[in-house]
Amino acid sequence: MVDEKDNAAVIAEAMQRIREGKAPEALEALSGVIDRLTAAGTAAAPLLAEALRARGTAYFCLRNLHDACRDFTAAVKSDPSSAVGFFDLGVVTALMENGASTAMKCYNRALELDDSMADGYYNRGNLHDSLGEYEEAIADFSKAIELVPEMTAAWNNRGNARMELADYTGALADFEEVIRLNPERENAYTNRGYVREVLGDTDGALADYNRTLEKHPNDPIALANRMRLLSDIRRGGETDSAEPHKGAEEAENSSGENA
Repeated sequence: MVDEKDNAAVIAEAMQRIREGKAPEALEALSGVIDRLTAAGTAAAPLLAEALRARGTAYFCLRNLHDACRDFTAAVKSDPSSAVGFFDLGVVTALMENGASTAMKCYNRALELDDSMADGYYNRGNLHDSLGEYEEAIADFSKAIELVPEMTAAWNNRGNARMELADYTGALADFEEVIRLNPERENAYTNRGYVREVLGDTDGALADYNRTLEKHPNDPIALANRMRLLSDIRRGGETDSAEPHKGAEEAENSSGENA
């Protein structure tokens, strides 16, 4: 007889250890729970899926993508109705070689199961963006923003996707919203500076590059853009052949609590 309450407590304690940066300590306890629940059969399936997701999270935190993928795959087999399970699997497979197609299927399934998952839209948007599917990326970032208006990473990455489609007015609005939500987000100033420069607002662009460099004096993109822009100004507005560099996207996918 499996004591669900005791096993659930072990899983909760293990997740707390993972959040505290003690993933190795969580692995042994979770493996014991998984062994007990596996022996108990199908009646323990939902709790088994939770334990597998927790152990997959521990492996993910240790950058062991192979074992994380194995556990997340087993978790969705144990509980195929879990949107979080498919989301977790999507996060891992997106980072694996040739994993984009599987990750897209996982995010699609997660959102079919739970269309209120803002992180799902955000991560799928990042995946579309990485594949050059900018219109699809914009649609997903927009949905994430609709669900969580303060998600600055979604505003930032939608701005970058809009730049790829030469929608500089839309990109400018997105970067300005990022700055309104988080005035300390330095890459948003570099991004806005790029867009302002493309739109002909030289003074505004220079002010944004300077703002980034106040906090990060060695930022390579802001340095290169300011140097080239100042050179243009010294030549009386005649531009050189170099193009301004775009600012950074939000590199990390959102992982939620489980990945």
